[in-house]
Amino acid sequence: MKHIKDMNVKELYAVAKVLGIRGRSKMNKAELLESLIMEGVVGMDKNGAIVYENQNTNMEVDVTMANNQPANTNEQKTTEEVVTMNNNANINNNQTTVEGADVKMTRQQKRAMEREFIKTMGQFIKALNNFDPVLAEEALNIVKKGRSARNALRIVKERNGKLSVIVDDFLNQYYVPRKFKPDKKAQVVVRKVNARELVFENGKFIATERFNDITDYSVGSGYMRTSVSDLLEETGLETYSVEGLSLNVSTRIMVVDLPENNEENEEFLKQLFAKGLYIRENGVEKHFVYALRSNAQARTLKAMFILNDGKYTIASFLRKLGVEPIVYAKLKDGVYTLDVTKPDKRKGLSATNTFPLFSFVFGNKIRKEANGDIVVYGKTPFKLRVVNDVYAYVKNGKFVVVDKDNKKLVELDASKFPQKLIVGDGTCFVSPRVAHIIGQETGKFGAAFQHRTGNIIKGMFVAVPDLHKYYEEDFIVFKSSIKGNLEEFLKAGHALEIRVARINPTARTMKQYTMFPYQFVHILNLSAEDMWNIVKKHLDLVKQMMNDPELLKKYVGMAHIDDDIADMDETEAEELDKALTTTLTKALFYSKGIALNDAYIKGLAFRFISIMIRRWMTGQIPVEGHYKYLIQDPKAILEALKANQRDEDGDIIVPEHVGLRPGQVVVAVHNEELDHEVCYEGKVALLRNPAVTQGEAAAVEAVHDDYYAAALKEGFYSNVVIVSCHDFALVRQGGADTDGDTSFVVFEPIIVESVHNMDKPAILDRYFVVNEKGEYVFKDGCPWPGAGGDEFVIKFKPEEYNDELIERIHEIEKKWVLRTLQQNKIGYLTDAATVLADKKRQLVYCIRKGMDVDGTPLHPAKRNFYYQLVHDFQHKIDWIRYAQGWEIDRAKHGGAYESHLAEQLAFVLDETCLPEICSYVANKKTGRRVWIKPLWFRVMRKTQTIEEMEAMYEEVKHKLPKVLSVLDQHFVNMMEWWSAFKAEFKQIQKEIEKHNLVAFLSPLGRFVQPEAVEELTSVLKPIMTDYNIRKKAILDSYKQQKEDLLKEELPHDVFEQRMEALEKARKQQFDALEDETLHAVKSSDVIEKYDDVTIGYVAYLVTYSANRTSKPSLSFAWKVMGDFVLKAIQKAVELESSTAANTEPTVLADKFVLQAYVAPHLTKEQVAQMIAATKEHGVVITRRRNDKGVYNYYVCVFNPATGKYDPVAVLFQNIVENFFLGSTIAKVSLDAVYTSGRYVVNIAGSRIVKW
Repeated sequence: MKHIKDMNVKELYAVAKVLGIRGRSKMNKAELLESLIMEGVVGMDKNGAIVYENQNTNMEVDVTMANNQPANTNEQKTTEEVVTMNNNANINNNQTTVEGADVKMTRQQKRAMEREFIKTMGQFIKALNNFDPVLAEEALNIVKKGRSARNALRIVKERNGKLSVIVDDFLNQYYVPRKFKPDKKAQVVVRKVNARELVFENGKFIATERFNDITDYSVGSGYMRTSVSDLLEETGLETYSVEGLSLNVSTRIMVVDLPENNEENEEFLKQLFAKGLYIRENGVEKHFVYALRSNAQARTLKAMFILNDGKYTIASFLRKLGVEPIVYAKLKDGVYTLDVTKPDKRKGLSATNTFPLFSFVFGNKIRKEANGDIVVYGKTPFKLRVVNDVYAYVKNGKFVVVDKDNKKLVELDASKFPQKLIVGDGTCFVSPRVAHIIGQETGKFGAAFQHRTGNIIKGMFVAVPDLHKYYEEDFIVFKSSIKGNLEEFLKAGHALEIRVARINPTARTMKQYTMFPYQFVHILNLSAEDMWNIVKKHLDLVKQMMNDPELLKKYVGMAHIDDDIADMDETEAEELDKALTTTLTKALFYSKGIALNDAYIKGLAFRFISIMIRRWMTGQIPVEGHYKYLIQDPKAILEALKANQRDEDGDIIVPEHVGLRPGQVVVAVHNEELDHEVCYEGKVALLRNPAVTQGEAAAVEAVHDDYYAAALKEGFYSNVVIVSCHDFALVRQGGADTDGDTSFVVFEPIIVESVHNMDKPAILDRYFVVNEKGEYVFKDGCPWPGAGGDEFVIKFKPEEYNDELIERIHEIEKKWVLRTLQQNKIGYLTDAATVLADKKRQLVYCIRKGMDVDGTPLHPAKRNFYYQLVHDFQHKIDWIRYAQGWEIDRAKHGGAYESHLAEQLAFVLDETCLPEICSYVANKKTGRRVWIKPLWFRVMRKTQTIEEMEAMYEEVKHKLPKVLSVLDQHFVNMMEWWSAFKAEFKQIQKEIEKHNLVAFLSPLGRFVQPEAVEELTSVLKPIMTDYNIRKKAILDSYKQQKEDLLKEELPHDVFEQRMEALEKARKQQFDALEDETLHAVKSSDVIEKYDDVTIGYVAYLVTYSANRTSKPSLSFAWKVMGDFVLKAIQKAVELESSTAANTEPTVLADKFVLQAYVAPHLTKEQVAQMIAATKEHGVVITRRRNDKGVYNYYVCVFNPATGKYDPVAVLFQNIVENFFLGSTIAKVSLDAVYTSGRYVVNIAGSRIVKW
C-alpha cells in the first residue's frame, strides 16, 4: 500500500475527486492531505483502490480513472436507480461509483432535491440526537477523537451492525458535508438608551427614546442592530416576525451611554446605578439595572443593563456567563481576599463575539504534577495541561524605560542591563489533530486562532505539528494565560468550552496591497519623495482600473479568490459569499468581471477608487505587506520547557543558543509554483498600531528555517510572523504580546530600508526603581497603581461564599465602575502626538534646508532654537507614547498616572500649556490654547470627497509655508497630480450612467415568456417604487441631521461621536430597508413560480427601464435583487461562453430514453398536434419553483395557435437535473403511448444538445 503522505499532488487530487471533496482547483498538498485524513483515507493499494483506516473492503474505484470519467457501468439500471445509488455512494457499502457522463449531477443539486443540508457542527449534533441518541453517542465519540462527521458515520456503520441501517436512514434524510462552517452570528436588535436624555418622574429615571417599532433604527429610536455577542446569546434571544420578516431581539440586555463622572454628574450617576432606569415599550413599563461593562465599554463610557423581572439574580446572571468571583480571590490561612476590580475586568470577556467548538470537551478533574504543571482530564478524549511560564534574557540593544522615582524616561543598554521578559505571553499550543478538527468544524484549518476558553483562559492557540514529541496532551496552556484560579472555576461547575474569536487568513489568501497608516509615517524617516515613489505606480493604474476587473480585484482584495466555483459544496459557497463582503466584490466575482459594464457597479468602483485616492492623498498609501499574528518561536519555547533550565528566580529560561537568533523572524509567503507556503528570505519591517514614537518599528531579517519550512509545507504557521525570543522585536511594537496581537509585515523596499536605517532604542512598557543595594529592579506596566484601596477589597471564608456575598461584591464593584467612569484620552493623545510629530518633521526640514518656515535664511540662534524644539517635541511624544499605553488600560488603574506626571504631561492635561509654535490662543480670558492642525490632517478630518479636499486646498495654498512637513508636502504633491488628472477622471464619471447590461442579458429573453415578464414586472415595479421612496427619505433625513450637527459647532471629539452615531443609524436603516424589501419580493406568490435566472433578468429590466432620469436610482437591482441578477448574469456568461467556444452545440448525451407524464387535460388529438409541432420547432425544457421552493421541470412544445411554447408534460425532476441546468433547448423526437388511462410521452433521440 502507498501511504497517503507518500502520494504526490496528482494522486491526491485523483482520490479527492473520486470522493467528491475537491472544493477548489487550487487546493495545495497540505489542504488535500487534511481533507483526505479527515475522511479516514490512509493510502492507495497496488491496484489503485482507496484504502481506509479500519477498512474491511477496499473501495472499488480505480483512482487513475478519476480525471477521465469511465463509460457508464450501470446501463441495465434505470436512471432513477443510478441516481439513488450514487447519492449515498460515499458511505453505503464503502463504495463510490464514479458518475458516468449520462448521469451528470452536481452534489449541491442532489442535496437540494433530496436531503436536508447540515451546515454546522451544532446542527449535526442536534440532528443526531433527535434522530437516534445511541447513534449520536457513538458517532460523536469518534468525532471527538479527530475524525470528520462523515467518516465517523462510516466507522459506526462498519463497527456496529445494529446501527448500520440507522446510519443509512440518517444519510437518506440529511446531507453531511466534508466540512462544516461556524455557527453563524446573526444580527440582533438591542435596546439602547442615552443616560444624558433620561427624565426623572415619580422617583424614576425614564428613557426618552422611542420603544414601539423594532425595525426603526433612526436617531431617537431605542433600538439598534448589532452582532450577536456571547452575552446576548446566553441571556436570551427571541425571534419576532414583523410583516413576515424575522428579527432576533435581545430580550434582557440594554446598552446605556453614560456621561463622564464629574462634579456635575456624580450624584445623578450614583442614583442611576442604585435605582436603575425604566423604559416604556409598547405601553409596558420595564425596569433595567446595571449588570456589567466590557473593557471596550469602559473606554467608551458605556455599560450593559439587564431587565429586572425576577428571572435572574446578579449571581445567577454571572454564573450564566461563566463568571465566578471566587476564581479571582486569593486564599491564605483559610480566608479568601478578593480585589473586586479584577472580576470587573474579566466579566467583559462574555461581551465578545465568538463561536463555540463542539468537538472539544474537557473533564473537570485536576492532577497537580511535581514540576508545577496542572493537567485537566476526565472521561473525554482531550486533556489540557497548564505549564509554567517561560522567560528569556535579552542582552542586545538599547531600550527606554520609566525611572519611577525621578519621573524621567531613561535610555539603557541591554548589554549592561539584561531584560528578563516573558515569552509566548498569551500563546497556547495545540496538536495538529486539534487543527484538523477545527478545520472540519469551521471550514478553516486551525493553524492559529484567537480563543476564549471558559471565562478564565484567553489568548491564541497555535498548532505545533510535532507537539506530541513534548507532551501527550492536545492543549498546552501557560499559567499567565489563565486569568484566575482554574481549580475554583472547575469546582464551581463551570465548563472549559473553547470559543473562537477569529481565525487569521493564510498567506495565500492575503491581499496584495495594504494601506499604510499615516501614524507609521511619523515614526519613520520617510520623505515626501519616498512616499511619491511608492504611490506613483498605483496612480498610473487608476484609469485602467475603471475598465479592468482583474486589476480592480487586486485592490479590493480578491486576487487570491479562485474562479472555480462549479464544484463547491454549499458550505464552501457560503464561506466564499462571506469573503465577498460588498456588492462590488460579489458582482465582480460572480459575473467574472462583466458587471463592471453596469452603471451601478461601475459607480461603486468609481467610489471605491475615489476613496482610495482620498486616502492616498492624506498619507495612507498602498504598500506590499500583510497583517499577521505575532508569535514567539514555538520550537524554542518547547525546547526550553523540555530542558527545564532555570534561573536564580526558579523560572524556566530559553537558553541563548536555542531558537531563532536576535533580529531573525520567519514569515510565510505563498509560492505559486510550489503551491504552498514557504519561508520568505530578506529584510522586512514589523509595525503595529497604535504607533506613536520612533523606536516602535522592528527592523528584522526574515530567514529560512528547515523546521518551520517543513511545517509551512503542511499548512502550519502560515498566518503568523514568528519572532525570536532573544530580542525586543515583539515588545517594541507598542508593548505587543502574543495573545492575538497582529503586526503589519512590510515588504515594500523603500519602507523596509527606512526602518533598517534607523537606530532608535526600543520603547518598553516597563519602569524601574533602585533598591537599597543600588540595583535596578524592573517591572512591567504602569508605575503608579490605580485608585483602588481597602474599600474595593473584601475578605470571606469558604463557607461564606454564596449568592448574597456575590450581590455584595457587585455593589462594591458599582462604586469602582463609577470612580473609573472617565472619558479616555486616547484620541486626544494620538492627535497631540500627530501635531507634534508633524511639526518636528517640518523643523527638521528647516534645519536641513537652512531656512525658516517662511523661506528666510535660518540664523544660528534660530537654528539652535529649532534643535531644542525638535528634542523637546520628541521627548513629549515619548511621554505621550507611555500615557497612551496606560490610557488603553485605564480601567485597570483608574488613570492615577495623571497626578504623578502633572508636570511632564502638562501640555496634554492643561490646555494653557500647549507649545506656542504649534497652537494658538482660543480663549483670551482663560488662556486656553488649541492645537494648530496640519493641512493634511484637517483635510482628512473635515472632508468627505476629493472635491472637498481640492476646495480646502485652493483656499489655503497661497498661505502655506515655504517649508512643509512630510505629509503636507505629500498632500501638495498629490493635489498637483489631481489637478492634471481630474478632467479625465470626471469624464469617466460622466460616462458611467451610459453603461448597462441590457444588451448583454438579451439572449436570456428567448427563454422567458412575455407573460412572465409582464407578471413579474407587475410585482417588482411597485416594490421598487416603495423602496426608492423610503431610501430617499432616509437620505434626506440624514442630510438634514448632518447639516444641523455642523451648525452646532461642537468640540471635535463630541462631533465625531455624534457623526458616528448618525452614520450608524443610517446604515442600520438601509440594512433594514433592504431586508424588508427583499422579504416583500420573496413573499409574493408570483415570484415563487419562476426560477432565479428569470427573476433576475426581469428585475434588471424593470430597474433600468424605469430609471431613465438624469440621476437614476439603480440600487434596487443590486442591493435588493443582487443575488437574482447575478444568477441571470452568470447564465448569460455561460451562454456567451458556449456560443463563443462552440460552432456546434455541446453534446450532453449520446443516447437516451426518458419519460414524461402528459398533462391530464390533453386529448389524443392535442397530443398528436403537439408531437407534430416538435418536428419543426423542437422542444424547450423549462423549470419553475413550486410553493415548497422545489423546481418542477416541464416539456414545452410550440403552440401554432399562440405562437408560443406551452408546458404540456412534467418530467422526472432528478432526471432533468442531469441534463437541463437552466433553460436549454433540446432537439429530440416525441412519441405518445396511452397507458393506464393517460398518455405517457416517450422522449427519444440520438442526442441531447445544449446551446
